[in-house]
Amino acid sequence: VIACEDKLRKAIDKLEVVKKEELPHLYALDPHGLRLATETRNMALCAEMFLRSRVMRKESRETCLRDDFPFVDNKNWLKWTCLNKHEGQMYLYTEDLPLERYLLKPNQTKFLHPLFEIAQKRSQHGSPENRLHAM
Repeated sequence: VIACEDKLRKAIDKLEVVKKEELPHLYALDPHGLRLATETRNMALCAEMFLRSRVMRKESRETCLRDDFPFVDNKNWLKWTCLNKHEGQMYLYTEDLPLERYLLKPNQTKFLHPLFEIAQKRSQHGSPENRLHAM
């Protein structure tokens, strides 16, 4: 999925509405319903963690592509994105990768993500059906 910050923030805003207006009304009449309600709350929490960490990370990496940040940035983002709960709120932070523990060290460079590189080459050929479009 190719994302950009404004769309990620819109998704977070919609999720906030669901959390405030829909999730409080979930209830269960039996253990099966309780499981479904719990799973629904957990899915909302997972979606929020995913979206907020995507906004925080200002690069494209692996399958988490950002149209507004098309580069893999090993200079600034060889980090783990971490989440924690602090005073009832989601807290995001980063930790540097412990590169000293790795036998193979990644190059600490910044380069265009390979999928954006392919899209750029295809768009130079002018064929609309060959272009990679952002969502």
